[in-house]
Amino acid sequence: MSLTFTDQLDKPSEITTIPNQFIRPVFGALYGFDTPQTPVVDGALTTELTEPLTTELGDFLAFDENVAYWTPASLTTENWYDAADTSTITDTSSVVTQWDDKSGNANHLTAVGSSIFTDRRTRNSSNVMDIEEGSYFRKTAYQLPADCSIFMMAGIDSINVNTDALLAIRGGASNNFQFDSGDAVGVQDQFFARFNATNIGTTNTFSPTVDQKGPSIYELIFDLNGDGDLEVFIDGTTFGTTAYTAQCGANSELLLFTNRSLNQYPDGCAAEVIIVPSVLSTTDRQKMEGYLAHKWGLTAQLDVSHPYKTSRPLA
Repeated sequence: MSLTFTDQLDKPSEITTIPNQFIRPVFGALYGFDTPQTPVVDGALTTELTEPLTTELGDFLAFDENVAYWTPASLTTENWYDAADTSTITDTSSVVTQWDDKSGNANHLTAVGSSIFTDRRTRNSSNVMDIEEGSYFRKTAYQLPADCSIFMMAGIDSINVNTDALLAIRGGASNNFQFDSGDAVGVQDQFFARFNATNIGTTNTFSPTVDQKGPSIYELIFDLNGDGDLEVFIDGTTFGTTAYTAQCGANSELLLFTNRSLNQYPDGCAAEVIIVPSVLSTTDRQKMEGYLAHKWGLTAQLDVSHPYKTSRPLA
């Protein structure tokens, strides 16, 4: 048996160390084997002499064919919409009418308009919602938790006004917001990631000069009872904070791909939306980013220092 090692390998192998959980051994990336059947003794890879293969630290190397990867099911979720799980989508001839919530809280989204399609567009070989301008998703009788972490994997094809919004909370006795284009200079078709708030905090444009149409992982971390701020991340990189002073009102509406006035709509796609009713720790936030990035083919957009740049988070 021979081994090849390289520093140029982008995709890690499926070899894990025992007892550690490092994907790559300390001496470099393990590239592969020249035999289809690798000897295994008590779960450890061995040489032809049946000696265990180890790292410089003395950890045994083994194939684990039953690796359990982390998913949002490891957390308590308030809302979870996953277009890759087509069993959660109700449609007629690919025209979507409902997108079911996987959290168990029955926060199902209703499609408004007839231009949201399933089975027509994919990302990283998985189904996504194709949302044309003029249609959107809505959940009525909803209140966003005071402390929460929102993750939205989406992409924008086109924008024609600065209030085109990816996500909004409408109503709630005027305590609400929208996450919109925020194009203050009148240049159409750019998304500058504005938190546009009414009575819940300070409006802020988080990327005022760089277009963020994606596809990307958009993250809004609402921390009312801790630091009293909202922090925005895009693809795992922070874009800063702004003041967050009051919870969104009760009896609100959760909206995707429209603004609070229900009259401006970006054109694009939505793959997955997850709302966790807490401020996630850095560890759990990065696991969520890694899960979404690997699932939807966005690992190239994670910073090189991200712990899940090259490997999926393990359960």
